[in-house]
Amino acid sequence: HADVSRLCDFDTSRKLAHAEAAMAILAGLPEPEPGLVTRACLALADARFFVGGGLSVDLVERARAAELADAEGRPSTPLTDRYLTWVLPAAGEMDEAYRRRLAFYRTASVEAPSNLHRALGWLVRCEIDRGDWSAAELHAQEHLDAIDWAGGHARAWPLSMLATVHALVGRLDEAR
Repeated sequence: HADVSRLCDFDTSRKLAHAEAAMAILAGLPEPEPGLVTRACLALADARFFVGGGLSVDLVERARAAELADAEGRPSTPLTDRYLTWVLPAAGEMDEAYRRRLAFYRTASVEAPSNLHRALGWLVRCEIDRGDWSAAELHAQEHLDAIDWAGGHARAWPLSMLATVHALVGRLDEAR
């Protein structure tokens, strides 16, 4: 249910129902696996955010505690960090979002290259929101270069980010 909830962005009532079902199942388990706790808590936090309930700090903290307890399943970039990196800008926490996105980018650059594509895309968006056009353009070009280096698939996102930066600074021919 937690995983299905995360896929239901198109239908918020369904998203919330699946997240609540995941938490209900979790509540019935005597000693749930930490990974299940993390995914269920983040699914409910995400669903509540999507329906306008704000950031559920208590659920994120519970998810974080479960992640820290899960020595075997701990990824190099914890799910709670990735979730906060995504949701904080929408919650109006731009400075914290920028700090987290920059950290996510640095970690991905060194420890988890498979996350570099996502980290760069999120960082460009944050730079655009902050109005730092030169940093946004630099990271957008790096994003495109990373995609090209990896085989050139999925170029739409980095190209759209680079075009957005070009349009915002008035370089319309390059944006086109």
